[in-house]
Amino acid sequence: MNDTKSRTALVTGATALALARAGFDLAVADLDASWLADVAAEAQGRKVVPIALELRSEGSIEKAVTQAAEALGAMASPALRAVRFTAFRKAASSR
Repeated sequence: MNDTKSRTALVTGATALALARAGFDLAVADLDASWLADVAAEAQGRKVVPIALELRSEGSIEKAVTQAAEALGAMASPALRAVRFTAFRKAASSR
């Protein structure tokens, strides 16, 4: 991600805390969103939005991206394209 001016990100997994420490507000996605409250507690005052996401479902991906954008405002489009590409590639390989 070259442009960090927006300082927001939609991420999964361990990347979340590193980005929060770097000053990002986050939409953190996982299949089981219940543990994401723990990420919010450790995010050092950054805004953290937990989102349930099934990477094999195009509808779930679109919903997660919409939720993230609504909660955090504009996010860098290259990051969103990367999320969509990765998710669709994983979905295709699981068929």
